[in-house]
Amino acid sequence: MRIRAIIELKLQDLVNVPEYDLYRVTVYSESGERYITFTTPEATKSIDVYLEYRKRYGEKLTPKSPVFRDQFDRNDPASLSLRAAERLISRTIEKSGIRTVERITELHGEKGKIRKNVRLTAGFRKFFDTQLIYAQVEPRTKELFLGHSIGLDDHYFKPEENYVLNEYLRAVDNLTINEENRLRKELVKLTKKNSELESMEIKHSVAGIRRDTGHTEGHGV
Repeated sequence: MRIRAIIELKLQDLVNVPEYDLYRVTVYSESGERYITFTTPEATKSIDVYLEYRKRYGEKLTPKSPVFRDQFDRNDPASLSLRAAERLISRTIEKSGIRTVERITELHGEKGKIRKNVRLTAGFRKFFDTQLIYAQVEPRTKELFLGHSIGLDDHYFKPEENYVLNEYLRAVDNLTINEENRLRKELVKLTKKNSELESMEIKHSVAGIRRDTGHTEGHGV
């Protein structure tokens, strides 16, 4: 999502998809540029923790409440401003070591402005786009997740929501930073495989007992 879309989000724009631990997100819900995307389980968990934090401090959350807000004033739940959002993101990526702080010197030109190879928030969208390509998400659907125009297909390509969700699920592991989601999925697969193996062993054992019993009875007759 573009940063301007993020600060406009209301809680009514988020719909929980419990089967996959995702939020279905309606972007630009009140405009003609409206489109659908999803969060990862990791992002869903972070949003839930953040909203619970706000409720503990006495905020009454409603469908019209902003998903991300500025100051924690219970009587004035103002949406996060664009400038504040950019500042928070900048501070966070600098503290995490993703981006280093370059001090202004006389070598940086008259205005002292240091340009980066990747714009602050555009880097997230580039990462998202790249990971969807790696996950082989259907190209037109990938563009829809980014809120891009797909030419004439804007009018003709109207995929069902389940199709769009399944395309997004292809890329969830690529978009997840923490290993928890991958490990959980691997555990589920291993548990299922072990159950299948145990079931097969039981069937073979029962079949073997039946054969032995039938052989003994036949020999006795």
